[in-house]
Amino acid sequence: MSKSPSPESSSHTFLKFLALGFPLLVLAGLIACGGSSVTHLSTGGGGGGGGGSRTVNDMLFAADFNKIASNPKGWCPTDSAGNVAAVTTLRIWDSGMKWANIETAPGVYDWSKMDQTVTVLAPNTPCAMSVIYTFGNTPTWASACSGQPDPGPCLPGPTSSGFGGGVQCAPGDGSLDFSCTPPSDVASDGTGTDLQFQTFVAALADRYAGKIAYYEVWNEADSPNFWCPDATPTNPSPATCTGSIPRMVRMGWDLYNIVHCADPKASVLSPSFHGFSSAAGGWMNLYSSQTPISAPAGSITLPTSGKTCTWAANSNVIGKDTFDITNFHGRGSPTKDPTGFVAVYNEAVGEIQRDSLPTKFFDDENGYIGSADAPTVDLQAAYVSISYVLRASVNNPPILLSGWYAWDSGQGQLQGTDAGLAYDVTAGWLSGSTLDSSCTKPAGSIYSCAGTTAAGKPFTIMWDMSLLSSCNTSCTTVNQPVPSNAYTTWTGLDGTQHSISAGAAPVGYKPILLE
Repeated sequence: MSKSPSPESSSHTFLKFLALGFPLLVLAGLIACGGSSVTHLSTGGGGGGGGGSRTVNDMLFAADFNKIASNPKGWCPTDSAGNVAAVTTLRIWDSGMKWANIETAPGVYDWSKMDQTVTVLAPNTPCAMSVIYTFGNTPTWASACSGQPDPGPCLPGPTSSGFGGGVQCAPGDGSLDFSCTPPSDVASDGTGTDLQFQTFVAALADRYAGKIAYYEVWNEADSPNFWCPDATPTNPSPATCTGSIPRMVRMGWDLYNIVHCADPKASVLSPSFHGFSSAAGGWMNLYSSQTPISAPAGSITLPTSGKTCTWAANSNVIGKDTFDITNFHGRGSPTKDPTGFVAVYNEAVGEIQRDSLPTKFFDDENGYIGSADAPTVDLQAAYVSISYVLRASVNNPPILLSGWYAWDSGQGQLQGTDAGLAYDVTAGWLSGSTLDSSCTKPAGSIYSCAGTTAAGKPFTIMWDMSLLSSCNTSCTTVNQPVPSNAYTTWTGLDGTQHSISAGAAPVGYKPILLE
């Protein structure tokens, strides 16, 4: 079985298709109104970085897939025009492959969905993708609350009967009430055997060595939905959750050592965090540098290869010792505004600088929270495009990867949709290009993002945030002067190219490309 390519060298059929100058297969019903001399766009890539700019690699374009394991061999994600999606990395999280889904009892594993996803679908040549595996969801049998009633005082989430409802453990409907609790064999000071988690990490990393490129320590450990926090005067929490950060530091430390033993080429991502936990004294700051633990020596035999992994005791482990790549979830607030990313990015950068975290920086969950944030196809398409243009423009440090949540689910559905086409067209605009970071500084409500292709051809991507509400029905545009007399065409998110006349182009909430 061939291995998934490294993200640095991955190049997808869709992007090659664009670079060769062939037309996009745009459905007739998607042709934009207005303009003249309509043709279909082909966009190339490439370029060099410089002061105030960055070169965009196609690994920026990643996605979560909630239903991927149900797809047959040979399946590829596609947009509404039938193009193979520009996704270069898939993230495994809400797809039935969490710790509790796989290890159904101690040492009892169901690898069926993982095998289908990692060894059959991810290496599929037309759409080969690297893989991120995200840890999370403590199994009931491994939980510090194992054997306790539900509801009951051991579980987090204040309810009418005390704590026991598990309402802090996502999704809050009672189905995963133990999932955000710590394993029973990790103490509140970070000591203990941690054998339950070690055993699962060893089995997973050994089975998929060379096939999973990245391991994420834990999903959103700064959120009580996924990792129950210590009690505070304003937020009660059961004794079960005491020492939540030392426990996570220990689990991250053991994971880091096992993964690098099982697969030296793999990288470990930090627990995903948010802008709200990035300030001094916030969760990520406390995890990264403010909560040292004394970790015992470890030893575990990998079940597939038979190799024994050992690591020495360390009396001063802090969170930033547990990962190679800093990873956050860059949704802004409110999530219906894609430009809110800029503020949370700046908050996360503050934490990177404060604790000297790795500047190799991922955002592996991008997107709006629910359909109410983007109720129409036009709003969805615009949101997707703006999200990626902004992530492509920041450069200190750059966002190297951004995972859309989720390609094939009701929340952010891109499979077979016009929003998926917008994702792919935007990838064609950006991949390989050099984009100026001034994109994040709009002139009033209008964003103007300048860039250059590999061949040195200038372009500008423009949109007008003031026209967002018009896309609740039918998006409107206003003719705006183009920033360069050299520009002769504009292209919409359906990939259709139009001639510019009288030095102006129709700018609305949906981004357009000027060339």
